[in-house]
Amino acid sequence: MWAYIQVVILGLHHVTALASDPQRTIDFYVGTLGMRMIKQTVNFDDPTVYHLYFADRTGTPGTLLTHFPYGHILPGKPGFGATKSTAMAVPAGTLGRWKEKLEGDQVAVEEVERFGVPRLQFHDYDGMEFQLVETDDFEHPEAIARIVGATLHPVPGRGSLDTLQRLMGAELAGEESGMVRLTAGASWVEVDMGDAGRAHQSSAGTVHHIAWRLKDNVSQAAWLGKLEDERVQSSGIVNRDYFKSIYFREPGGILYELATDGPGFEIDEPLESLGKKLQLPDRYEPLREKIEAALQPISIPKSDWE
Repeated sequence: MWAYIQVVILGLHHVTALASDPQRTIDFYVGTLGMRMIKQTVNFDDPTVYHLYFADRTGTPGTLLTHFPYGHILPGKPGFGATKSTAMAVPAGTLGRWKEKLEGDQVAVEEVERFGVPRLQFHDYDGMEFQLVETDDFEHPEAIARIVGATLHPVPGRGSLDTLQRLMGAELAGEESGMVRLTAGASWVEVDMGDAGRAHQSSAGTVHHIAWRLKDNVSQAAWLGKLEDERVQSSGIVNRDYFKSIYFREPGGILYELATDGPGFEIDEPLESLGKKLQLPDRYEPLREKIEAALQPISIPKSDWE
């Protein structure tokens, strides 16, 4: 049997979305949001498509937004069975400056409040929804600190809250206007309990999966045992080079990943040049010339972290 101390969720590790144009994706997340592109690689399951990682300076787990830009794909449609919104932390006292910055880049911004927390809500060019919230934990006085939470909209009545609380160890933190708020490690999730049409996923601007942080391989092995004990179907442990992962779908239709903190993003290039060159897993390296020829050329603007 698994030991509780080995299966603690530390918080969110990353959020992975589908996008359209790779250059526009880079321009938004680096140019507008000021994140650093710390890795350009390919979808390990489809090397004809980039996998772009945006984060803080070093790619700290919990700061990562990653994208599969598939080109000219249809926009997504919000609804149940999907992750609705991603919340990112910015330094205390900076929401006003962020509002000016976003609007200066022609991004529509809405000021909202939920669970007593003021937020800036906006969408990227593909329609993916984000919120900015203020916190005191930051390294850089202007930059986005980390992913602090996510809003989920699972299929109603399927047991999503039970999965979060009993299986994942999330703790109830409040209820408000049809939303349930829970905390898991350093992150929170807000679950929209309302009914709606099914989301149109596998499209630009939609979240493919959210990943939860695990400390190390020992914790991950314990989690695999826990899922097997609970008879939850999973991918087993998958090597993603920069971390190892387990994928499973919660009963409300949202794809979860359990990702280790390491080994990290400096295993194939130094810190100073992270994200500057296309990195391929070993099995694709013999196909580099063919893969590079098929990918759209990109350029990388300077980020707030450089």
